[in-house]
Amino acid sequence: MTSNTEKRKPNVWSLLFFPLTILYEELLLRIAAVDITGFDYHYLYLVIFAAAFGALFRAITNLPKNRKLRIALTAIFAFLLVVVFCAEYCCKSFFQTFFEISYMLTMAGDVTNDFANETISTIFAGIPYILAALYPMMMLAVFHKKIVPEEAAPRKQAGLAVGIFAALEIITILVLMLGTGTIKEDREYFTADYAVNSAITRFGLMCSMQLETAYGIFGIPEITPNWIGGDDEAVVVVTPEPDAVYGYNVLDIDFEALAAETKDKTVLSMHQYFSSLTPTQQNQYTGMFEGKNLIYIVAEAFCPYVIDPELTPTLYKLTTEGFVFNNFYQPDWHQSTTGGEFAALTGLVPTTVDGNLSFVASAKRYMPFALGNQFSEIGYAARAYHNNTYSFYNRDKTHPNLGYDYKGIYSGLTLLTKGSWPNSDHEMIQVTIDEYIDNYVNNGENFHTYYMSVSGHAGYTWDTNRMAAKHKDEVADLDYSSTVKAYLACQLEIEYALTEIMDKLEAAGIADDTVIAMTADHYPYALSDKQYNELEDEPTENRTMARYKNTFLLYCSSMEEPVVIDDPCSSIDIIPTLSNLFGLEYDSRLLSGRDILSTNYDVSDPNSPQPFVIGADAGIGSSWESLAGSYNSYAKTFTPNPGYEEYAENQEYINAMCKKAKNMFTYSKNIIAKDYYKIIFDSLTVEEEPSPTPDTMTDATTAPETTLVPEMQATDAVTLDTSA
Repeated sequence: MTSNTEKRKPNVWSLLFFPLTILYEELLLRIAAVDITGFDYHYLYLVIFAAAFGALFRAITNLPKNRKLRIALTAIFAFLLVVVFCAEYCCKSFFQTFFEISYMLTMAGDVTNDFANETISTIFAGIPYILAALYPMMMLAVFHKKIVPEEAAPRKQAGLAVGIFAALEIITILVLMLGTGTIKEDREYFTADYAVNSAITRFGLMCSMQLETAYGIFGIPEITPNWIGGDDEAVVVVTPEPDAVYGYNVLDIDFEALAAETKDKTVLSMHQYFSSLTPTQQNQYTGMFEGKNLIYIVAEAFCPYVIDPELTPTLYKLTTEGFVFNNFYQPDWHQSTTGGEFAALTGLVPTTVDGNLSFVASAKRYMPFALGNQFSEIGYAARAYHNNTYSFYNRDKTHPNLGYDYKGIYSGLTLLTKGSWPNSDHEMIQVTIDEYIDNYVNNGENFHTYYMSVSGHAGYTWDTNRMAAKHKDEVADLDYSSTVKAYLACQLEIEYALTEIMDKLEAAGIADDTVIAMTADHYPYALSDKQYNELEDEPTENRTMARYKNTFLLYCSSMEEPVVIDDPCSSIDIIPTLSNLFGLEYDSRLLSGRDILSTNYDVSDPNSPQPFVIGADAGIGSSWESLAGSYNSYAKTFTPNPGYEEYAENQEYINAMCKKAKNMFTYSKNIIAKDYYKIIFDSLTVEEEPSPTPDTMTDATTAPETTLVPEMQATDAVTLDTSA
């Protein structure tokens, strides 16, 4: 017979099952899906939170006196852990990003309906991971009698477990709040800069879910941003020297008055930060496209290696005979398509706001610098189309807020071919282009039309991608693997879409009146490194900025010669560049990106509008590319460009540029979080009669006369001199 003392002796199996299960799942996810290598102190967070939540789950599952109920509760908790970890793994595998649990639940229906084949393929590809993740469940099935003893542990053990949970949480939070150095950086990601990717990378999934829940209820805590000028300095407005020919892309904003009126420390810091930035100067290209129409395309999973003079002659023509951006990047924002689209449509860095991706959060914010709003303000018809389910990624909310009359599948857009996946980009152009061309030709209604394509979407197989199958014969002779051929085949839809646009514009006699712009939402991350290396001239790794080299197509047939730009630039630079080219009124200090064609900068001054490209920030800091060189945040190394060798050992410069990159994330986030554009525009004194709509874009500053590009007679391309 077992004595009472023996019955009450703590059961080691029972005590350790949940802590070890959670730690096992965290390590498995980290090894399989987190883009970090090596061993560092962040593994300690995994241990701490595994112990904390393991103790809590042990206390909860030990509450029933009935053993069968305790076994059932233990199995349910263990199974839910497996499901959550597997779901995050599958999200990272398919979308190349982790999602918050709440966001996954809202996306579940759209993903199931629109990506059924890809979802199934992702699950099948993840079977080894899923089987490994099920290991604790197998252990529970075999050893449940030891893990869940005959009698429930004394209540005081449950209280002790809860106490352990609370103690570990409190101690960890205190360390984060009081720590210095790298711990201070952790504190920022734990609080004001919380995002699911950075939280999982630094603290693990269990901590991320805890933060998601807490911040969803109480809101994300604020920490005054650490701008380059300092934490507590007063507003110091940078006033550039006046120029006899060119003015600056600024609005008449009184930052000092705004700072004096606000009691919000974050907003105060924003006034300090933006006032400290040097605005971009207008230039010989300002207003070059004023009065013209604009067709703007964000192409799904496009990359520069699609372009070929024989396979894609229209793409080749448009990318070599207009503006030629030799060092353009579309970074991996760890948000899949919606992050790339947000960057390309707003000129802001994609982040996370109030538990939502910044694009979703922006639907409830004032967005005056979006092209749809800017062009609508001057009388253009602004339309947007997407040839997939209209509500995917909440586009039915975000795009109208950007000023577009938006149509997608099941909401105003009907394609010629039914039930195809993915749908045809070419058909999307065919069924939409006549309306806005006819209105322009017959009624003089200028247009700005935006397209988000889908034909290039993964997966890249002949069986699952109808657009790949449609163009299979056209790539049959190419010397690539079957998957890469399928990728190139489905991208031919963009070629035919652009050909359709050019043919229609020329037939209507308005090609010279219309500008075509195109970029990618992201590189084709569904291709493995080995497969993508097949396409690249020089194989790169997915942790280097070189992997994100892409294409910004900017063309108008009225251009007599191409203009070549070698400076590094990226998708967040598109909005300010187009705004300058079309002579639109905007404030260059209030966008993350810069006018690519501007030349008033100082390479050594991080506050000047110098060429600067940042990579994604996944909790390890941002990689970046400047004129002086490139910084790899994974390796913590800086490589100078030729002619800038003096910066190689200039740690002050490297630190300042790393801080500049961090600030671009922080202030982009706070623009959305604080509805900062509304604060600014509410403060403007408008001399003209105000518009009855909230999208007033009038600037009290009078712009200088526009100087157009000088007439070009030579046959060689013009290379833009952007040396400071």
